Parts: sequence; C-alpha cells; structure tokens
Amino acid sequence: MVFFCLMAIFNGIIAGAIHVILHAMALKKE
Repeated sequence: MVFFCLMAIFNGIIAGAIHVILHAMALKKE
C-alpha cells in the first residue's frame, strides 16, 4: 500500500514536470 502511494506521488510529480516543460517550450516558440 505504501509502495502504491509513493508511485502515485512520483507519477504525479513527473506528469507535473513534463506539463511545465511543454508549456514553457510552447511559450518560447511564440
């Protein structure tokens, strides 16, 4: 259960970081 919770948090952090990077790249293109 703890492992599943950590994986969910880890996946959330990675998804958030990717979203921020893609958003920054999109702004730079403009």
